[in-house]
Amino acid sequence: NFTLNQLRIFLKVVETRSITKASQELALSQPAVSIQLKNFQSQFDAADIAPLYEQGANKSSFTSAPIETPGM
Repeated sequence: NFTLNQLRIFLKVVETRSITKASQELALSQPAVSIQLKNFQSQFDAADIAPLYEQGANKSSFTSAPIETPGM
């Protein structure tokens, strides 16, 4: 299960479209944000749900894959 903190970090990264900007606004280090984002994504990977984002060398992008909740 993901934590509310991981969700808060993910939403801030989505809002700012930048791990660096999100880390500044959240007063966290960039590596801390990256780790929490990776841990957040791993919860969805374990449930075989499409990736929420893709991280490249210099840029993160968010996928448009729909999230389906099992049983719904």
